[in-house]
Amino acid sequence: MTANDKIPKGYEETAALALAVFNTHEDLRERIELIQERQRTAGKRLLPGLKRKIAAHSAARDELREHIEASPDLFEKPRTRALHGVKAGLRQQPGKLEIDAEAAPGLIRKFMPERYKALVKVETKLQAAPLKNLKPAELARIGGRIVDLGDEVVISIPKSPVEKLVEALLEDLDDDPKEERAAA
Repeated sequence: MTANDKIPKGYEETAALALAVFNTHEDLRERIELIQERQRTAGKRLLPGLKRKIAAHSAARDELREHIEASPDLFEKPRTRALHGVKAGLRQQPGKLEIDAEAAPGLIRKFMPERYKALVKVETKLQAAPLKNLKPAELARIGGRIVDLGDEVVISIPKSPVEKLVEALLEDLDDDPKEERAAA
């Protein structure tokens, strides 16, 4: 117990509950460290085989892609086929709209006035951040007010090694396959 841990009178139950949160937080940190160490050990041992499998998968996909590109007549009707659980074939791409957003509304109004409302959306939107900075009297004058100003329960633990470990563990799980694919 440090000088900062001196419990003010009346906070004994809150302190006991906070200690329970701290202890479970430490248990979590220890478990994450164990998982992370085992992951590093297993990853080092299994990495060469994983790299080979990723390279083989990539080569098989490339070979199938080259075959489809060289044989478009096989995929006229139907455009795709499911073979051995793999959907393969050709698909029409949706395309990307390119239009001059500044000039188009005027041109639509000029050449297609009957379809203007269907093709052009005019939107008026309030800006919340500047409105919150208005004085209460100003807000009231325009029909606004700030609501939900009540208290809420706060339980927080300063950024600690546990959060850093969780983030690192999740990044490791997400990043490794990407790096391996890039290396393959």
